[in-house]
Amino acid sequence: MGVQSVFAIEISLLILMQLLLSINVVRLRRKYKISLKDSGNIYLIRAIRAQANFIEYVPIILVAHLSLVLFDINFTLFSILASLMIVGRVLHIFSIIYIESKEPPIFIFRAIAMVCTFASMLLSSIALLIISWMNF
Repeated sequence: MGVQSVFAIEISLLILMQLLLSINVVRLRRKYKISLKDSGNIYLIRAIRAQANFIEYVPIILVAHLSLVLFDINFTLFSILASLMIVGRVLHIFSIIYIESKEPPIFIFRAIAMVCTFASMLLSSIALLIISWMNF
């Protein structure tokens, strides 16, 4: 398995996550008969924010990861970056939709998700800068 395969798996998993997030929003809209906005419904607000947060972070990281693949980055390093991204997104989805909706809310999973996502972003950016500089 090469870097391209890891990238394809990462994209596939992220597409599935986006699909599940979208289906969840639609399901809640139908369940609570809310077609626009969120009507203050905490479950719908959480679902919308989970989906929005996903959309805010995933595209730019995928662009960075594609660039790294095109530069033929080291397999192990790329696997770590992709794993951080996947773990971060999964933890964020579960924490914001399920875990934090319980009483009392548990925020540690979202904090870990943020660390994973930010680490993937930062390390991808640094790797791109280094590889770009070396190939300049």
